[in-house]
Amino acid sequence: MLLRLALSLSLIAFLAAAPVARGQTGPWTEGELEYTLATSCTSIIFPPARLVLTTAAGAAFEGTPQRIPHAGEVFYVRLTAAIVGDPCGGGGAVLPEFVPPAGVETAVDRRHPVRWTYSFDDQPADEFTGNVVLSKGPFGGLLVAAREADGSGVPWPLANSGDPLQIKVPVRSARRLTGIASPTPNCPARSEGYGACPRDEAGDHMQIAVSVADGGSPSTLVPIIGLFAREPAKPTLKLAKTVGRRFTATVTTAAGATVTGTLKARGRVVARAKRQARASGVARLRFSIPAGVTAKAQLTVRAKSVDGALSPAVKRRVRLRS
Repeated sequence: MLLRLALSLSLIAFLAAAPVARGQTGPWTEGELEYTLATSCTSIIFPPARLVLTTAAGAAFEGTPQRIPHAGEVFYVRLTAAIVGDPCGGGGAVLPEFVPPAGVETAVDRRHPVRWTYSFDDQPADEFTGNVVLSKGPFGGLLVAAREADGSGVPWPLANSGDPLQIKVPVRSARRLTGIASPTPNCPARSEGYGACPRDEAGDHMQIAVSVADGGSPSTLVPIIGLFAREPAKPTLKLAKTVGRRFTATVTTAAGATVTGTLKARGRVVARAKRQARASGVARLRFSIPAGVTAKAQLTVRAKSVDGALSPAVKRRVRLRS
């Protein structure tokens, strides 16, 4: 009873403080659910005691076979967790760590916040941002805790018979991803229920290492979902004004991609530039215009991701001044 009251008070505090954000993500491709086992509280009261599925956790990917993000684009992955059994004490709690595969990073910023949904007291489920504490987890991923009034991070409470908790985290890939066609994470930590596999052993799968407190086992569920990404999209290009015989092109594409630019005037190449995009996906190409070249030129820019996939070319007319 006390646990149920504590869960209720915690959820009321979360829902009262967080701003609402609706309709920002989806559609979703779902992975398989993972479960803990615990003794049914009802079976303790009315023997014989029996083990039942207690906490469920599943992962999902924002995309479908018809709608696959490009390398460099931000998309969301999602945890869904709920109490499906009847543990004594009125519920449990979960603390998730989102562990992306190698070549994929979390991408939380003002435009792409962590989002979460929890329906309480039979009210319609709203989507919230804020009231989360983010930190690096023990498996190299992003640990997402609920924020207490004093600013500390705590596990997310789950109530018996409550609607699922959903937490959505933005990610960005630097390469193409083939999802379920890649090797499935298979290591002792995951199979024995105490953690996620190393990121470089996860193929193209997102792992969500969910620490569970419900009186059952295993102590950590690790649902997975295969991620998919295409070659980099056409880069975005912004040109600075020509200063003397120099100008700069700012290119946005996939993180770590090799960006090349070729400037042609009167049918011949007059300048080239190459730069690797930073973690933000931004690369700045600096061009020097040869003396005496004054004409309208064409700038062609392409990006090659870390796995060699080429983006479509972006072309722009440039006015050269000597």
